[in-house]
Amino acid sequence: MIRNHPYHTNHFLSTTTNDHIKDKSRYQNSLDRYERVKQLWENKKEIKSILFDYDDDNQTYPICRLYKPTDLGLVGTVCSLIMNLKERTMNITKGNPRQNPTFYEFKLDKKDEFANQINEIM
Repeated sequence: MIRNHPYHTNHFLSTTTNDHIKDKSRYQNSLDRYERVKQLWENKKEIKSILFDYDDDNQTYPICRLYKPTDLGLVGTVCSLIMNLKERTMNITKGNPRQNPTFYEFKLDKKDEFANQINEIM
C-alpha cells in the first residue's frame, strides 16, 4: 500500500510485506511489477501514468505489457482500472491501455444502472 492507496499486480497481498509468498520464482513477474508501481508512486507519478508504464530495454516486467508469446501462451495486460471506493466509481480501459488508452468511468448508484453502463461499451 502506498500513502493509503492500495494497489496490486495480480497476486495476494499482505498488509505489511509479501513474505507470505513461498514460491517467489512463480510470482516474480507480479512481484517485480509491484515494486515498479511503488517506485513510480514514490516519484510522484500520477496513477494513470503508472498504469501506462511499458516495456523498455531495462525493464523485464513493465506495468503495461503488450501481448507476447510465452510458454503459457500469449501474456499481456488485459485492461487497467482505477477504483475510488469513497466516490463509488471505477475507471477502466477497454482492453490493453496502450492500444485503447481511453478510461471509461462507471459510477455505482444502483445495481441495474451499473449493469446498463457496462453493456453500453461492450
